Amino acid sequence: MQQQLDELMARTGDIIAKAGHTASKSDSDGSWYFAPSGDNYRHVLVRDGLFVVGQVDRNNPEYDVFTSEYARDTELFIVFWLCSSWRSQRRLPKLLTVPVPVTIDKVAPGFSLERDGSAWVLREAATGAERRTSNASGLVHFSHYVNMSPEELREACLAPGGKPPFFPLT
Repeated sequence: MQQQLDELMARTGDIIAKAGHTASKSDSDGSWYFAPSGDNYRHVLVRDGLFVVGQVDRNNPEYDVFTSEYARDTELFIVFWLCSSWRSQRRLPKLLTVPVPVTIDKVAPGFSLERDGSAWVLREAATGAERRTSNASGLVHFSHYVNMSPEELREACLAPGGKPPFFPLT
């Protein structure tokens, strides 16, 4: 899995740079860290057979932002996060996949979203795959772009007006 993580990070190098971030690999455990932004930073690692995107900030303990057993899911999550950062820096509208307010009933067909303790779990009916996060709205959006390729996702997110399945928040 570590090799998959390293390959994922190599593939996302272009969008990491576009978003004004740098990423570096820890020699001690193979984790990848995104350059700090203010008082917080994100990192990507392999833990207990899962790919984990975590966040640390000065005022709160470390927490998991997104987990999945699939490297591709993690790549999509990272690409969307970095594209959103790129859009924000350029004062472009935020992209949505569903109208505001983003509620759990707006999850894409074939998916269900439910609470499991402190985490939200997105389940895909066809495969049984699970993705977890502390942010339900992030998983609602993820359910609408999970079937895109990372390249399609980049193109859709980086277009100033967005491309389907995204539309700008106006």
